[in-house]
Amino acid sequence: MSNSAFRRRKPVMITFTALLAATLFSCSQPQSSSSSSNPATSSPSDSTSSPISSSSDDDKYSEIVETHVTADGYTTGNLSSNGKYYSDYASLADEQQAAKETAVQISEEGDVLLKNADDCLPLKTSENHLTCFGMHSVNLITAGGGSGAGKLGNNGITASTLESSLTDAGYKVNPSTLSLYSTYQSLGTINNELPIKNYTPSTISSYFGYGDAAVVTISRQGTENKDLATNNVEDHANADDHTLQLDDNETALIKHVKTYFKKVIVLINSSNIMQIPELAEDKTDSNLGVDAILWIGGVGNNGVDAVGEILNGSVCPSGHTSDLWTRDFTKDPSFTNFGFDTQNKDSDGNRMDSSYYDKNGKITNYNEVEYREGIYNGYKYYETAANDMTSGGEAWYQDNVLYPFGYGLSYTTFDWEWAGVKDGLKIDAANQTVTTRVKVTNTGKVAGKDVVQIYFSAPYTKGGIEKASTNLVNFGKTDILQPGESQVLTIQFVAQDMASFDDVDKNNNSFKGYELEKGDYTITANRDSHTPVLSTTRKISEDIKCTTDYTTGKEIKPIFTGEYASTNTSLTNNSISRATGLTQPKAATVADRTLSDETLAEYDDQDIYNHNESKASDPWYQSSVPTTWKQDSKDTSYTLADMSGVDYQDGYTTGSDNGSKKWENYMNQLSWTEMCDIVSGDSSNGMASGRTNYSDGPVQISGGTLFPSNPILSATYNVDLAYKKGRFVGNEAIFLGLNAWAGPGMDTHRSPFSGRNFEYYSQDGYHAARFAEASIKGATSKGLICYAKHFFLNDQESFRADYGGVFTWCSEQAIRENYLKPFEYAIKAGSMGAMSSFNRIGKQVTATSYAVHQYLLRDEWDSKAAVITDAWAKAYVPVNKMSVAGSDMLLGTSSSYSDNSLDHGEWDSENNTVKIKGSNTSTDYDTASPTLYAGIRTRAQRNLYTRANSTAAKNGVTTGQNLNVTLEKGVSNNVAIEVSGTNDVNVTLADGATMPDGLTIKNGRVVSGKPTVEGTYSVNVNLAIDGWVTSTAVLNITVKSAMHYNGEAVSSTGTTATISTNQAYEGKINVPALAYGNTVASDIVFWGSHPSMLIVNYYTDHGTNYNRNEDKTASDIITIDADKEGIEKHEYGYSITSGNLPEGITAEPVMKDWTGKANRGSYQVVDYYKLSGTPTKAGTYTFDITLTCPETMMMSGWLFASFGSATVTYTQTITLVVA
Repeated sequence: MSNSAFRRRKPVMITFTALLAATLFSCSQPQSSSSSSNPATSSPSDSTSSPISSSSDDDKYSEIVETHVTADGYTTGNLSSNGKYYSDYASLADEQQAAKETAVQISEEGDVLLKNADDCLPLKTSENHLTCFGMHSVNLITAGGGSGAGKLGNNGITASTLESSLTDAGYKVNPSTLSLYSTYQSLGTINNELPIKNYTPSTISSYFGYGDAAVVTISRQGTENKDLATNNVEDHANADDHTLQLDDNETALIKHVKTYFKKVIVLINSSNIMQIPELAEDKTDSNLGVDAILWIGGVGNNGVDAVGEILNGSVCPSGHTSDLWTRDFTKDPSFTNFGFDTQNKDSDGNRMDSSYYDKNGKITNYNEVEYREGIYNGYKYYETAANDMTSGGEAWYQDNVLYPFGYGLSYTTFDWEWAGVKDGLKIDAANQTVTTRVKVTNTGKVAGKDVVQIYFSAPYTKGGIEKASTNLVNFGKTDILQPGESQVLTIQFVAQDMASFDDVDKNNNSFKGYELEKGDYTITANRDSHTPVLSTTRKISEDIKCTTDYTTGKEIKPIFTGEYASTNTSLTNNSISRATGLTQPKAATVADRTLSDETLAEYDDQDIYNHNESKASDPWYQSSVPTTWKQDSKDTSYTLADMSGVDYQDGYTTGSDNGSKKWENYMNQLSWTEMCDIVSGDSSNGMASGRTNYSDGPVQISGGTLFPSNPILSATYNVDLAYKKGRFVGNEAIFLGLNAWAGPGMDTHRSPFSGRNFEYYSQDGYHAARFAEASIKGATSKGLICYAKHFFLNDQESFRADYGGVFTWCSEQAIRENYLKPFEYAIKAGSMGAMSSFNRIGKQVTATSYAVHQYLLRDEWDSKAAVITDAWAKAYVPVNKMSVAGSDMLLGTSSSYSDNSLDHGEWDSENNTVKIKGSNTSTDYDTASPTLYAGIRTRAQRNLYTRANSTAAKNGVTTGQNLNVTLEKGVSNNVAIEVSGTNDVNVTLADGATMPDGLTIKNGRVVSGKPTVEGTYSVNVNLAIDGWVTSTAVLNITVKSAMHYNGEAVSSTGTTATISTNQAYEGKINVPALAYGNTVASDIVFWGSHPSMLIVNYYTDHGTNYNRNEDKTASDIITIDADKEGIEKHEYGYSITSGNLPEGITAEPVMKDWTGKANRGSYQVVDYYKLSGTPTKAGTYTFDITLTCPETMMMSGWLFASFGSATVTYTQTITLVVA
């Protein structure tokens, strides 16, 4: 592949925290520098590495100076925008084209080359006749199912196909196989893959003509509400096979293809990783080994374009896996406790289940899942288990792991060295930065990008806090590096990011929480989770207890304890531990899942909740509310737009800051019913409008771009692309009139069988966190409310919503160190929303969990994000409890299910409180409830806060506003229509509306024309403001006389002025629009254009018009002496043309000097007409004053009296009353 063939793209460098700064270095090779805060920049390479190095040549690099981060907090939402948002593009069409380019780039950088035997790829120039195999080669998996289903071809952007991708890359594609597959796709008779018996002789014969290489597509698709099958899969002869293995027809297809083709390339078109060790084997005639494997995930609308580019070498692959791929998924630590659990068999060979049983052995309504692997899932399990083996660890690892986490091949090679990193430095505080710098040099023959992954290994004491031996903590990706070119990546994190969460005081130091235990912390720069290249050590001399959040400054402590415990006895007794050797956890037995009568009754009782059940011992109980709270107040009249950019202190009291006080006044304006309806979704009127302009679809906002699946996005290891994607989604929301998005999805790939892995980023919490953070920042920058989902532990679809959701048991250590990280980073990036998950956390229904919503989200993370439930499951999700303990808004309408609808109670306006039924037998609302009042009001306020700081506020535009313009009769008018707060407005007539005679709306902003009649006119108009806000308004047009009396327009009716007899009087008459020297429009066509007319005197001599000598504008334009005898003069002036002035009053022109256009002298012209004197007789006097106004054609500053001159008059009736 030639260097020039590599597609160059200018990367967008986004700094996500203040921790990372770019530093320039000068070396023998040309090099650039980039920074990585929450991922930086980097690229792929093959899996080989140089020996591990722990030192660098410090003389070449500036010293690294560590700092300490300060807990400055963050704001929920983009408050600095003050509710004003604008699209980055002039049109949706332009935005869609740009989004397509970014979508393709995501696949170019995210598609992972897993195998490339004997440099099979890129294909040689001569290898240009290809045959595609696999039913999905004509029907690629683009997204998932359910709410994650995508729509192709939106807004005129044609969906790409595998055929179009290969054709655009210069290949001739065999039409015979594509036609064969298309036929069977239409018939719908094939489950997954076409049996070999259906291949016709003519199809097989076509292989010869398109035989340079075979491209085989193997596809799987996940979906909402259904995990992928772990057993009893159609097209598998073995009932114990799972769906992520090759099925029997796919196996036969690979054998068939290998019979006819020397080169076989397999595309894994699945967001769920697949179990494919047979394809990865060294290729022989007797096995299923192929030449190359490319993981392409879900391709979206256009991501498949990258396939042709990678095959022909115009793009150098730089993707790295976002999951560890094992050789046998049934040996994974999560496999035995996932989904239906029918993959497990009891001692009698019967398939097991995940149901709870009562003491009599009867199945209950409830199901559970236990995360018995704890923190040891995915790569952390395999790396740690291999590390801890006294012998044979590497052989065991290779026997079990096919591709490590972060693995990916490239067409070029890279060398690394530390750039000024010193070994053995001390860490003195949890908030200290840890900075690594890696110089990456392209040592290969083609241009490409490389990825540097930073891992740490913490000191571990057997029997102490559980710790994995290998932990990703940050990463970076280079720009495109030409052969021989270098770049220094600065990749930084905070020491506390290496802390372990000791939720049960495993080290017996009387402390529970995040800890950095003393000892050596090994930090490595890796090509993947198993391949370190560079190593350095940081030392901690004494244990550091991380008591506060280094972003918010709030206290960190265990919260999933007691009633909110996330663990049970079964999980505690059966979780694996590094201390006893890591082995696959056992499946939970029926004995483990048998409930006592008391516990079963407790679970059954969770279904319904009445307000009177709140008691003083409940953490959400309130005995009073601030006395300054009131409803239906008329003291202020704030609009939602008035609250944009206004922060406040969240909670059950009102802060002393101005923002909190303003919000209190705003909330006081609302009625009790309005607040209730905001929370319950029971109305869409006024302030109570809830999920207006809301879009489901975590992989695609409704009507927008279908991007490649999130696992491919995270496989880019380029967070700039995540930011760009989020920003594109925000732009699309603006154009499509959407202000809230149920996305992005950011749960964890706990199991490859999860039905919604296509929505989620990664197997690793920190890896996913960087992409969640960047995506949220991009979307929020455009005012989009993002309901980050599903908050949290929604890592399987099986039973997730049934009877309150699957009971999910997981240690708080694993929750915090892995599963919460994407949500934590998203929230701290300013996400204005989150979506609570269906599943329970422990025994608590997540939507009603006070620990989740208050202890974690509000108290520790200090967020005002509005939490919406997942689609209301109704049973076991009582809105009465949600409204005081859980989520802020219902995704649904509570009145649709009376058993669990919100009981509004009864508002007591006299006592300014809400009353509830004090007991289950009460028939009247007889008891005041500060608890319900506080719960509803605080939740309503969070929802309104997010709307005020989103596009829901419509940039402050209100419907039905009055727009006023004043015009002058009989003269040309061009008056801008002013809309408060913006200069970007387009005004059009509403249906059926007309403008007054002589007037039009020009360029969507200007009222133009010569009105003929004075008066006031109201015209209904439509507004398009700031490029996207639509509204209606009334355009009020007032037409007045152009003649002014003492500075005010003269009215044709009524009295102009009242004066008194025997008192000196003076009045000024003028027409400012027609003042001498003004330029006015004309209808003359001259030299193909419309010149203007200048109000200036002209003179006629022997039938030809001339300007006077003082106004000569060019040597070849003849002018005249204005004092020449015998010429006709057309001069500017006023006169009384009818009627009589009051006795004692005279009229005379007031002159002024005028500098001629030639700038060679001045002359006297009329400035205005003066009425003056002392009236002697009372009475009403009506008279007409006429302005005589000569005009000469002017073009490019030249006056052409001989080509175009005219005299116009303007007459106005004046009425003076002499009293």
